[in-house]
Amino acid sequence: MITPYATVIHLADTDAAGRLYFASAGRIAHEAFEKIMADLGFPIGAMIRDGAYGLPVVHADLDFHLPLNVGDAITVRSRPDVIGEKSVTFRHDIIRADGATAVSVGITHVAVSGADGCAMPLPLPLRQAFERITPDA
Repeated sequence: MITPYATVIHLADTDAAGRLYFASAGRIAHEAFEKIMADLGFPIGAMIRDGAYGLPVVHADLDFHLPLNVGDAITVRSRPDVIGEKSVTFRHDIIRADGATAVSVGITHVAVSGADGCAMPLPLPLRQAFERITPDA
């Protein structure tokens, strides 16, 4: 089961105005992705050590809807948005404690061979794991 990623906005996550810095929103979304991969049985660290394939980021987009400040509790709800032949795009919604979506982050990962770094089809077990994630995850 995929559970949302919960954390807080730390001082290092903010800009000079004390608001969530855009790069930190991407990092938080990527932390949620790492948690999902571990929950699915594909921990990123093991994937890197194994070296058979990787899932580097090839595109990211962020939309800010509401402010987040240092100390705010957040939950990140993540789900695959598009599962392609060689890539997967996850949508990560960063939710405030009041239930409102503060930031929406899209991150596209492409499967690459560990041998030569070239794009390859998503490994079938990984594709199947992504397909099992429900929209409510």
